[in-house]
Amino acid sequence: MKSKGRNVDSVCYCRTATMEDTVSCSNPECKIGKFHCFCLSIVSIPTLWYCPNCRTLPEFSRTRAQRTAKENTAPLDALNFAFSCLCKQKPNKTDKLVECHNSSCQNGKYFHLACINLKRAPNNNKTTWLCPV
Repeated sequence: MKSKGRNVDSVCYCRTATMEDTVSCSNPECKIGKFHCFCLSIVSIPTLWYCPNCRTLPEFSRTRAQRTAKENTAPLDALNFAFSCLCKQKPNKTDKLVECHNSSCQNGKYFHLACINLKRAPNNNKTTWLCPV
């Protein structure tokens, strides 16, 4: 029985029906669809996951350069400020910034990671990060 290009009866590369945990490929057109976690050495089942075959397709692959470019782009809000950070400089598009979530922040609201002695953004940088001042 086939559904949208996927063979419903086939499971994994090994084609063995077992009671093991399986993970489904997020591509609805994937030819296999489900894979044994053991066969792929997956410990936890992710919510969005593409199998090794689908990951090579251009529409599902993201190169390291694309990920880095997205991560290294300053937020558009930051570019509207006349100055930012402790250094009081106008932010550039390529600056690595973290936003202060204190509504009364007087230091420009955005901070260069280097100016606050961080190598990367803290885990809470999108929700509750507060500047050191």
